[in-house]
Amino acid sequence: MPLAKFKSRKKSITTIIDVVRPSIPIITNNTLPNHILVLGATGNLGTQVVCQALEASYYVTILVRNEKRLQFKRHHLRNPNLVILVGSVLSRDDLNRAIRDQDAVINCLGSRMMPSSEIKLCSKSQRIINQSMMENKVRRLIVVGCAENQKASRFQKFLGWFTTKGKLLADKVTQESIVKQDTEFIDWTIVRTGKLYDGELTNYRINEPFTMMKISRASVANFIIRELRTSLWLNKTPTISGFEKKSS
Repeated sequence: MPLAKFKSRKKSITTIIDVVRPSIPIITNNTLPNHILVLGATGNLGTQVVCQALEASYYVTILVRNEKRLQFKRHHLRNPNLVILVGSVLSRDDLNRAIRDQDAVINCLGSRMMPSSEIKLCSKSQRIINQSMMENKVRRLIVVGCAENQKASRFQKFLGWFTTKGKLLADKVTQESIVKQDTEFIDWTIVRTGKLYDGELTNYRINEPFTMMKISRASVANFIIRELRTSLWLNKTPTISGFEKKSS
């Protein structure tokens, strides 16, 4: 098992996840989540989550609007543990069909700048996701948020809300509040990240106070699968980042 090292700081504790020898625990306990639904599987991060979950022997269902946009390699598409459903995250019927009989939901959805009607995709879909989870009695939820929501000052947020990027960030803030509203019925974890890039799985930090760090999508996916196994961050919003500074 990879090591976890702890460093004390005045206001926070940073956990460094050592993945020098990357490994994802294989499921050995039937009481842990085995069947998971991954939303946002056509995106780069969602692709990483699905691939790593399949490698860890999870039964993975994905709900996508267009299966032609899937980025999986042929051996992943042929994996008998992968179920591909075509539908919309804004459809209650489609989500009920996808969530039924799952143990957990991993939401990697991101809003899109175009068309403008999808800028609020994350918040709109999260309301339906919560409702479908409660209806189908699925409690475990991991959502990918955005660390920039946490770092910006109130004045910066106020100015940002009038830009397209600001509106996208505002929607992520709304999404997080929607998740937290149903704490009585949903065991959630909101994962906030540094700037994402496509790269290999590397060591990463949790709750690092430094703000100018980026992290690979593979590392974020690794954290999500670990959290699915351990539930160390139930009803919390950990921020994870790598060791490389964001490019200007």
